[in-house]
Amino acid sequence: MSEKEPMSEYRKEWMLTILKLAHSRASRLDEVLRLTREIGDSLSRNDQVSVEMLLKMRGEELEAIAMNTQEAQAFKMQLRRETQQEINKLLEGKVTDAQDDMASKIVETINRCQRLLEEIRIIDERMSKRIAGEDSFYEK
Repeated sequence: MSEKEPMSEYRKEWMLTILKLAHSRASRLDEVLRLTREIGDSLSRNDQVSVEMLLKMRGEELEAIAMNTQEAQAFKMQLRRETQQEINKLLEGKVTDAQDDMASKIVETINRCQRLLEEIRIIDERMSKRIAGEDSFYEK
């Protein structure tokens, strides 16, 4: 799509939906990261009550992220095959030569989600190894 070519209503509609879903996912991942850090702090203080409460809250956020993923998949399946392929590229963080602003925002948000996931995984791995040692999920 060239810069001068106007975006079709179809394209604008699906891109807005994907962008909203990506922003929702990023927001929820921000919350999971915050809760994960708080769990680590609570573990350091041996505050079991807070750990249990925070784990429950984190689990609820993770369930909401799973629902977001299902919603995105269901939405994508309703679209044309070529649109699905374009969405897949965007969700993989791939940018085309003639990328428009909306697509760039989607890719930027998806990349932010990937960075958040990696940060959450690193903190989670440290906590798991500290608590479970050799029995840690990450040692297997």
